[in-house]
Amino acid sequence: MTAKEKQMIEYIVWRIRKPGLTVDESTPLFSSGLVDSLALADLLAKLEDLTQTRIPPGMVQPKDLETVATMFATAQRVGRPRK
Repeated sequence: MTAKEKQMIEYIVWRIRKPGLTVDESTPLFSSGLVDSLALADLLAKLEDLTQTRIPPGMVQPKDLETVATMFATAQRVGRPRK
């Protein structure tokens, strides 16, 4: 797990605020109900900050942010360097 993935996990745990919650890079977020579609924009913004990319919202669906691992794979696939 990279430092950036760790930061994303910490952010997700902070955002969910559920006592005793453990999240790793393969924890399902949307399908498990931990994160809802309203959080999509927030997670996308955090991912852009961590990866220093711009990710077009139309290129991302909840399945692309299902786990921390898929988030970073999506950023690598569709993200554009910030200028």
